[in-house]
Amino acid sequence: MTNHKTPLPAALATAAATTTAPLLVGVGASAGGLEAFQEFLTGLDDTLGVSIVYVQHQDPQVHSQLPEVLARSTSLEVVTLTERTKIKANALYICPPHALLEIRHGSLLIEDQPEGILPTSPIDHFFRSLAENQGESGIGIILSGAGSDGTLGLKSISDY
Repeated sequence: MTNHKTPLPAALATAAATTTAPLLVGVGASAGGLEAFQEFLTGLDDTLGVSIVYVQHQDPQVHSQLPEVLARSTSLEVVTLTERTKIKANALYICPPHALLEIRHGSLLIEDQPEGILPTSPIDHFFRSLAENQGESGIGIILSGAGSDGTLGLKSISDY
């Protein structure tokens, strides 16, 4: 990872500064997107009013160090989702492995999958929910992905 700070895109900074509700940004990635995501977080500096939901393809059989790794790259509160959670500003929410994530009424909800069945498109699933609940203020970012996961969800966001 580089040591320089990546500048926050002007549109993201402006949106965060002008909204009363937390600006919600969905980020999807495969394991190969971790370094890019860490640089993105470092570039946020102390931008207030931003909430980020990170959906990464993870092996449910392996204990993840993801929260600890990401906490070193941000001043945002890092929350690994385990139950319905009210979205608040200045937080980074991590979708657990083997789960689908949705937004309803200002909260993040985890939809557990039956044992042995892995969600095939967890990024698309979350981005569709983001589009439905945030409308034209929804922001989706794909850093990397397995196959096409995330592309249909981004289309849902852009259609608003």
